[in-house]
Amino acid sequence: MRHMLRTTALSAVLLGSASQAFANTDGFHTVNGYRDAQGQVGFELTQIGGYGELIVDVQGFGGMAFGKCVLAFKRAADGSIEDATPVQQQSAASCPSEIAFTSKPGENGMLSVTFTEGGPLKGNTYDLFTVLRPFTEADAVTAPKGFDILGMTIGEERPAIEAKLTAEGFARLEGHSDTLSYRDGSTRALEIWGKGTAAVGNKPEDYLYITWTSKLEGDQEPEKVAFLGREWSVPASANLAIAVLDKSLAEKHGQGAMKGHIYYDRAGTADPKAYGDVCDEKVHLQGVSVPYSSIGMRSDGETLKIACGASVIIYTGEDFQAPGRASLMKVELRKGDVAYADFWKTWSPAEAKRLQEAYELQKGMTGAAPKL
Repeated sequence: MRHMLRTTALSAVLLGSASQAFANTDGFHTVNGYRDAQGQVGFELTQIGGYGELIVDVQGFGGMAFGKCVLAFKRAADGSIEDATPVQQQSAASCPSEIAFTSKPGENGMLSVTFTEGGPLKGNTYDLFTVLRPFTEADAVTAPKGFDILGMTIGEERPAIEAKLTAEGFARLEGHSDTLSYRDGSTRALEIWGKGTAAVGNKPEDYLYITWTSKLEGDQEPEKVAFLGREWSVPASANLAIAVLDKSLAEKHGQGAMKGHIYYDRAGTADPKAYGDVCDEKVHLQGVSVPYSSIGMRSDGETLKIACGASVIIYTGEDFQAPGRASLMKVELRKGDVAYADFWKTWSPAEAKRLQEAYELQKGMTGAAPKL
């Protein structure tokens, strides 16, 4: 029997590097809130490469009481379950002695899970949201026309970007740049490239702030731009009218429902009525938090969503000593596909290892029960 979704909760925690044999079902899949006459039940399914874990959250469903049933398993080359550990019972759950299932891609970005064993679960099919999975070229978000800053854009590799920055007269500012380190062993560079000195404050007149994709030890792939922004303190000598600056920016990036906020769909078409990200409801993949740092401002996590199109955020300021004259321009580019692919790549090795270790730990529990 196929169960229809009532309520959902998309809580996500993972990513993984999958071989081609597993790629179509690898990832983190979840749903919470299937309810019928037997009660309510939810699922979290993680499977990456050769190992996986299923968590069944039972809330009075089919006599399974309340709690969680956890199954660690090993996968065959075709993605089916080759071997499974005994079902773990957590809290007050009363779990079936055996749980088995098959999974395949479903409609609208879901994963279809059919239980072949599992007490009251047996014979039922549930559709789970695929929240995380390997990145594919079909996931790429189309960059709209003019989606660049001085000819530089998200997704470009470091050698090309550095060549363009140097050609434009920018230099890397060591004192403002930083490198972040993570528990998984990866690092991420947050860099400032600037030129000139502003009349007010100890900062460049014109600078770009760049967040690069992460690097793992031994990784030979060049870093790519994951986030890009520019701040220009317009000198009075430029004698630039703010109306002229705003018009030039609108001609390059388009116009949105709010001044300075232009949102595009995943095909790169601007939506002049949008007040926020334009997203595809069939794509359930989670947004990814990307830090960035400009001079005097630090964000520990800008959420970029692969389900949504690109966006451009613009701010222009006026010189109040000379009304009508531009004094500041800030432009930021946002596009989530590069960040998502980077997240999967760097997270997956540790998560795959965790799944294998959980399986092997349970399989190793072979001691006999004590005399009672």
